[in-house]
Amino acid sequence: MEKLLNKEKTWDNATVCKKVEGPYELIRSDELLKGVRMTKKGKTAGPTGIVSEIFVTDEDCSMEWLTSV
Repeated sequence: MEKLLNKEKTWDNATVCKKVEGPYELIRSDELLKGVRMTKKGKTAGPTGIVSEIFVTDEDCSMEWLTSV
C-alpha cells in the first residue's frame, strides 16, 4: 500500500520516540549557501510562500538568518 505525501496524515499516538540529548553540530553558512545555490530556480513556493531565489539575492543576510533559526 502506497501513501501519498501530499495528503494530511493522522496521528495515532502509537509511535514513541526517545528524547535525544547531547552535543549537536551547527550548520555552517558555507554548507547552507551551497545547498541553496543548488536548488532549482523558478519553482513554486512551498507552504511558507518563500522561494529559494530570495535567499540568493542577499546571501550574507539570508545565510546569517537561516543559520540562526
